[in-house]
Amino acid sequence: MSAFTPTQRHRAIGLYKRLLRTSQQTFVNDEATMHAWRLEVRRKFDEAARTQTDSAAIDQGLKEWDEVVDVLKRNVVQGKLNDESNAYRLRLTKDTELGNNEDDYKKKKKRWDDFAASSKSGSPSRVMCGGATAAGAGAGAPSASRGFHTCARAFKEAERHFPRPIPHFPSTTILADGSSITLSTTSPRSSVRLTRDPTNHPLWNPGLERRAGGDDEDESGRLGRFRKRFGGAEDAVAAESSGDKGAKGRNAFGEQDLDWMSVGGREARAGKPLANKKGAKGKGKK
Repeated sequence: MSAFTPTQRHRAIGLYKRLLRTSQQTFVNDEATMHAWRLEVRRKFDEAARTQTDSAAIDQGLKEWDEVVDVLKRNVVQGKLNDESNAYRLRLTKDTELGNNEDDYKKKKKRWDDFAASSKSGSPSRVMCGGATAAGAGAGAPSASRGFHTCARAFKEAERHFPRPIPHFPSTTILADGSSITLSTTSPRSSVRLTRDPTNHPLWNPGLERRAGGDDEDESGRLGRFRKRFGGAEDAVAAESSGDKGAKGRNAFGEQDLDWMSVGGREARAGKPLANKKGAKGKGKK
């Protein structure tokens, strides 16, 4: 390890010891695999000590060996070859949450023992109720009065157990205008989805058109049909108003109209009122 710095040499020695200890725990009761692993680790370290001269490459190699140690520690399930059946079987190490094979066998055996004990102790209680034995029930008072008598324990065992309610989890839904609402779903994963809210539409809420610009809206659905039907109403009103103004200009009152209005009239003198014309006598008047 002449190319190693003192810090790298100290780290490599500690890492080599960790590899041996971790492999001993991982490959327990498997001497062949453990021996092959030790030879491979020794060969890799000797090769790196002879050939590696770059300090960065040495640090990278030590980092990879650290990752190998982590993998060995987390390798909780292994396949072990059975010589008799020539097949592999799974072997659980003690690092797993389930425990190894022996712990699993002990847990199963304990559950079976508890179940057998509870079934033996529970069978007489189902046969006998109210503290009365089977013989006493036959030799005592009428059987009809005791046939339908139940004890509290039998009623408790016969009680129906309703299933637990289905759990609900919050789910965030983003609407078309950018606002969000929280809904309850049965999925445990928090999901975010986009949807179109019918109330956030210019036909329903005209304020959105002023807020969003109005030109960016799509010409589809009821909005498009509305614009096709009533889009030219403002233009028609404007054209009608401009036509009325032109007609008024053409039909404006001028001085030439005074000629035909003064036909048959009399010109009044200044300061003299108009004399009333005496009406002609009609027939039958004197």
